[in-house]
Amino acid sequence: MEETWKHFMVTGKVEDYLKFKERELQQEVKTDGSKPDSNGTGYQCHANGRV
Repeated sequence: MEETWKHFMVTGKVEDYLKFKERELQQEVKTDGSKPDSNGTGYQCHANGRV
């Protein structure tokens, strides 16, 4: 992960930052073993903002 951050700091490209965040999310594991989803909560929700 560290090398992706360094690469972003050199290039400054949004694309490289997104690669860094993707790797960061892949490595992050919640204490209950669940991995975070796209909204960062760790819960899966298929409501798409609907109530």
